[in-house]
Amino acid sequence: MISRLHNGCVRSRGLMRGLAGVKSTQNVLFGEDAIQQLKVGVDCIHNAVASTLGPRGRNVLIDTEYFPRVTKDGYTVAQNLTLSDRFPNMAVSLIKQAALKTNTEAGDGTTTATILACSIFNEAQKRISSGCHPVELRRGIERAVAVAEKVLNDLKRPLSKEHTETIAYISCGDDPSLTALLMEAFDAVGPDGVVHVERGNEFKVDVAEGFIYPSGPLPHVLHNSATVSVDKALIVATGDPINRVDEIVPLLQKLHSTKKSCLLIAPDFADDVKTTLLVNRVRGTVDVIPVKAVGYGSKQVLQLEDLCSATGAMLISRADDGSLESLKDEHFGLVERAIISPSQIALTPSSNEDIASAVTERVQELQKELETTEMEYDKTLIQMRLGRLRGCTATITVGGLSDVDVDEKKDRLVDAVHAVHVASKEGVVPGGGATLLLAAQKVRDELGKARTFDERGGMEAVESALRQPIMRLCKNANIDAGLIMQRITAAVTPGDVVYDAENGVFGNPYEIGVLDPVAVELAALRNAASVSGTLVTASTIISKPQNNEE
Repeated sequence: MISRLHNGCVRSRGLMRGLAGVKSTQNVLFGEDAIQQLKVGVDCIHNAVASTLGPRGRNVLIDTEYFPRVTKDGYTVAQNLTLSDRFPNMAVSLIKQAALKTNTEAGDGTTTATILACSIFNEAQKRISSGCHPVELRRGIERAVAVAEKVLNDLKRPLSKEHTETIAYISCGDDPSLTALLMEAFDAVGPDGVVHVERGNEFKVDVAEGFIYPSGPLPHVLHNSATVSVDKALIVATGDPINRVDEIVPLLQKLHSTKKSCLLIAPDFADDVKTTLLVNRVRGTVDVIPVKAVGYGSKQVLQLEDLCSATGAMLISRADDGSLESLKDEHFGLVERAIISPSQIALTPSSNEDIASAVTERVQELQKELETTEMEYDKTLIQMRLGRLRGCTATITVGGLSDVDVDEKKDRLVDAVHAVHVASKEGVVPGGGATLLLAAQKVRDELGKARTFDERGGMEAVESALRQPIMRLCKNANIDAGLIMQRITAAVTPGDVVYDAENGVFGNPYEIGVLDPVAVELAALRNAASVSGTLVTASTIISKPQNNEE
């Protein structure tokens, strides 16, 4: 049975009947009605997030359970945006997926990803209305993204020490005091070091020696948090996969009596083992954080041995007649603190002379091995291991006049930490939307290579979207975008001229400090194109009814 609802919505009774014998009532929209509802959601998240872009972007107030939260962080805005109308909210959820995935991959770029995704969708819809086929449009979108990626990679340069502060300053929202804190931390640990940001009563930077293990926890541990900090954590490492729940029972029993958290590092975990650890952690019974061991074969074992040297643990291996089922107290290591992020774990060692001596001995062994190793790959791996053993971590404590102020500053610092990390690894490109604008020009030059008229429409949608970040940045600063774009594109050498929206001047990006991490731009572009391409090809949307529609 089908009945007509408001706004052209169709209610289909029994549409999903047969799934586990459950009777279902769904709200369904087709064709133009569906597209219009998706557009409402796309425009809503675009307007909310895009308003924060650039040094002159606006703040957003977010209602919370206790008090409003003020932020200029696009990630926080996107994360907290949910519409009461389910149809538009489906589009919001998909755009959020692109934005939040960009933040996870590159640590920043949420606002850029949102602007690109929304713009590609809207431009593509204009062409669909003119008769273009959505599937061909999507092929054009993918073709244009490949062209833009090449431009980004061609323009990137390595991050120099002097430009580290530039990236930090931009990501801190052009706040010199926050930038100074961040640079103090990075001066201590280096651009690849671990910097943790937490709430506190005052602004300060604490630096602690530590060991960096380059592997994060299994996906369920962090949820939506950027990092998790655990004090007085135990360490257990095994060189063998954990295939049965029986193997971890002795560990769970020992931990239940100590009430301490434990990092369990192993090459792999069976699904039922993961489930058991998760259930115990969620219930608060035993807190075990599973971490997949990095590397393969002998290289994996060597890095686990490095970890054990730094923590006082004893590696458990069947090759040495050891097993988790025969776990003893001497197998446990201990650290003062473990800072857990998606890609690595920073361990602050306990004050133990035996551990310090073991690390020193390990470093000396690796230095001798480095002198005799001829293969470049092996040399690189040894150098990385030495860096981890010598590593240190910095913790930035954020204070403020109110909780709202503290949270807002913390958001900016977390973004800046991620931005510096990805910039140091993959390099930087001219910022302020200039590189995306130059990519748009290149896409326009390639339009003639489209195989069909509809594919060309998809490329045109991306070309137009790539201009939107700089246009929005100018709009937020009340500046004529046309004049800015003309000056940038007229430069003799592409990328030699950018616009500094904060100070109102043009200049070389590397001289005036207007730079973006290339990894952020690439992640934003790829994720935006992926999600917008999915939305463009949708012609039907189905939503579960509200309770009052049952």
